[in-house]
Amino acid sequence: QDRESFRHDWRQIYHFPLFRAAGTHLLKAGYQVVVNRYHGIYQNLPVTIRREDGTTSQVIRYVGGGPIGRDKNEYTGFVQEKWAIWPRFTLDLGLRYDRDQLSGQNNFAPRLGFVYAPFRDNKTAVRGGIGLFYDKIPLAPGTFTQLPPPVVTRFAADGVTVVDGPRRFAHVLDHNRLKTPYSLSWQFQVDRELTRRLLFRFGYEQRETHNDFLVEPFAGPNNTGTLLLASSGRQRYREFQWTVRYQLSERSNFFASY
Repeated sequence: QDRESFRHDWRQIYHFPLFRAAGTHLLKAGYQVVVNRYHGIYQNLPVTIRREDGTTSQVIRYVGGGPIGRDKNEYTGFVQEKWAIWPRFTLDLGLRYDRDQLSGQNNFAPRLGFVYAPFRDNKTAVRGGIGLFYDKIPLAPGTFTQLPPPVVTRFAADGVTVVDGPRRFAHVLDHNRLKTPYSLSWQFQVDRELTRRLLFRFGYEQRETHNDFLVEPFAGPNNTGTLLLASSGRQRYREFQWTVRYQLSERSNFFASY
């Protein structure tokens, strides 16, 4: 592979003056424009897969090979507000817009977060948030259909007899389009200062991811096949956390977490 990529990024953020209306408000807004360029040469040598006894299991050869490339523009805009409703309760509100040229989708992602101190001693803090997060599509999926198609031949246990192939696999996009991967994420956390030196923390986070990229092989008739790139992958992530912090002195702390 001999690849060359360029990224040009322009962004601006404006912070509005603090104003009061049912509390205090800090508002900011911004935008970002990104231009990506990716070009190169992609070639593969034949691959031979052998068994433990030295016999040939598979031979993979590639047809063609040469220049590949893709350009992509990204557009982003956002507005975010920190709203202190009263001294012990603050909301973080946000809305983000993303457009990725590879998918052509207009994606709107709302987000909400909060911090609450339920007791007047200010030794307990409850935090949480929920939001929608869209990823950027890498340029590699955009060049998937330009890759040289593999031709796979499978052999029997003797390493000589052909049991399948040579089968040529074409690179195909599912429904000729890419979808933008996104995650729905939420988290909750409680901090409690038990003593002047001892702090306890409990937290939970969950993230559900959709439209992840998967490549699935399908065998077709007459020694043909398809490598299908689809936005059908899903992930789930869950995390519990317990943490204790003990301040040994002004310069040192001891942490234990599970």
